[in-house]
Parts: sequence; structure tokens; C-alpha cells
Amino acid sequence: KMESGFQGIQPKSQKKDIGKYRAFIGNLRSSPNLKSKLLLLFQENRFDVEEKDILVQKKQNSCFALVSYKNIGKIVSRLNGVDFDGRRIIVQHERVKGSTKAIFGGSWSGPIQSSVTQKPINEIRNNTPGKDFLSKKESLPHSEVIDEEGIKLEDFYARCKKPFSELIKELGDRDPDFKNFIPSDTPEIKTNEDTLSKRKGMSRLGEHGKAPLHVEFRSFGYVYGAPPSKGWSHAHPLPPLDCRSLPAVEPYLLRQDGKSFAVKKALNTNELNVLVIHLKDNVVDALVEAISDGHGYALPLQMTISVGSELGRHRSMLVCENAAKQLRSSLRKNCGDRIRQDVSVGTFHPDTERKRTKEVPRHRRNWDEFEQE
Repeated sequence: KMESGFQGIQPKSQKKDIGKYRAFIGNLRSSPNLKSKLLLLFQENRFDVEEKDILVQKKQNSCFALVSYKNIGKIVSRLNGVDFDGRRIIVQHERVKGSTKAIFGGSWSGPIQSSVTQKPINEIRNNTPGKDFLSKKESLPHSEVIDEEGIKLEDFYARCKKPFSELIKELGDRDPDFKNFIPSDTPEIKTNEDTLSKRKGMSRLGEHGKAPLHVEFRSFGYVYGAPPSKGWSHAHPLPPLDCRSLPAVEPYLLRQDGKSFAVKKALNTNELNVLVIHLKDNVVDALVEAISDGHGYALPLQMTISVGSELGRHRSMLVCENAAKQLRSSLRKNCGDRIRQDVSVGTFHPDTERKRTKEVPRHRRNWDEFEQE
């Protein structure tokens, strides 16, 4: 009877291992042998994980794995934030699908058996990374815990409870002459006058098209006519400079311009160099005056300096090029910090390719008559 009475009653099914959960491993790099790499990672950290316990899932822009193990807390505490395959992986407890209150955010897991119950919050907190270290530190008395600066935590907590007024009193009364206080232990700083002068002079040479002030040295030939006089202004601060008093080039150099080496060698005299330096100084004075009158980024200015010779190809061109070179050097040094705005420098030679209305004499004896005419 006993046997027949219990024949219709089925035996109770054994309870499943509720201590076995799955861990989520994110921020993985997709690769064909990812499962074997993960298995090697678990073996190195002494976790008895088999290949069948690892489930790799790949999506469009992400790759993650779900690992079944009897103690997920150890995996999370030991492998979370570890560098794996060139990335720092994220190891967390798996979020059960369908649960309304998720401890760890994200909906990465797939379907899972409903018989697996969610882990209690206290158990999860006990298995978080760094919990062992914090528990050991909290177990020590405050008098024994000392930070990097050698201050006991007991004294630190006591000071935190003090009002701010008492902490201010520890600093003492306010000194009205604190700005004039000079520490006695501070060594005297020795400064060099040359270095100070170099620091004050900041380069003011700008790029053409971006600087608010632009200086253009323009050459011209008196044979074709002098530029029309527009009166004095910051755009035309100096009258046209006449270079016809300088020595002229030989007739065999007339077909070359002032940029050629032969013409430079023939015209490079002390008289020309003195004229160039004098012109450069006058241009610097004109720039200082223009800046003091308000020219700059708010009021841009293009300054034209005209230099003329007989044909506008040799003496005037060489003076313009040398003066521009000297002015650029002065703007880079900016001695005395006289120039307080960015200045660009350029040259323009309109008469170099211009056709001459009169033939140039081939012999030196007729050159003086040509210049007079």
C-alpha cells in the first residue's frame, strides 16, 4: 500500500545551484579566437572556468561575453578594469532580464532561466573591487591609520567638525602690509640688463595680409614720371626719395635689375648703405607716430614709401630691397618696445618690365647725355 500509495506522487526536483551566476565582460575587442583568449585569462587568475561556460555575443559596434561561475564576486573584484587585448575590460554582475530594479545599468544579457534569483544587494557590495582593502582599513583604529602626509584620521575627522571661524583663527590676524612682506630666506634674484632688454622687445614682424599695418617700398623711374603727390598722410608719410645722385651702373648691366648679384656688387657703396639706414629710421618714426594716432587692428593702415631712380630698375630697386631687409630686422628686435602693433613689410617694382620709349646707349660716353635727356 505504501508503495502503491506513493506511485502517483512525483519526487521533488532537486534545487538548482542558485549560487551559480553569470558575469558580464564588456569592452572586448572582436576577434575569431576571443573565447580561447578569455579562457586563458581565467586560467592565469586561477578560475576553474571551462570553454562551455563562456558565451560570446557580438553586435554591430560592441562585443561582450557572459561567463558562468560559482563565485562571480571574485571574478568581478579581480578582473574588473584589467588590461586585456589592448583594452580595459569591464566586469560586472549580469543584469537579469525583466527585473525592474537593476543594480548595474545596461541591458546586455540575453534570455536567462527565471529560476535564477537575483543576488542580494549586500552580497554584491561585499564582492565589489577594493572591498577587502577598505574592510582592512576600516577595521584599524583611527589612531593607527595615517595618510601620505602623516596626519592621523582621528585628528582629521576632529578638525572637520570644527567651525570655519576656529580654523581661521589658527592662521592669526590679518596683516595689512602682507604685500610688502619679503621673506628673509628668499635669495636675491640677479637680473641681467641685456636679458631684460631682450624680453621687453617682442617681435612685431607680421605676415602680409594678417598684420594691421603694412609698409610697402615702391620703386619707380623718373623716365616714366614720378608718382602724383597726394599730400602728407600716414599712408604717404615721406616724400619720394631721389636716388639719381648715387653712382649708376655700367651700360652692360642695364638689362639686369637690382636683384641680380652683379648689380648689387656694382652699386653696394657706403653712400647707398647710409641712405638705406636713414630711410629705415624715418619709416620707424612714421610707424610709431601712426600707432600713437590709433592705427592698428581697429584702424588698419597701408604705408607706401616711394624711391625713384632714372629707370627704376637698379638703384631704386636695390634701395627698396635693402631698406625692407633692414626694417624687418628692426621689427624682429623691436629695441625699446617702440612698435606695439604687428607690421608686415613688402616691396613692389612696377617699372622693371616696362618698355623703354628711348633706346639705351651702348657706350659710356653717351650715357650722360641719355640721363640728361
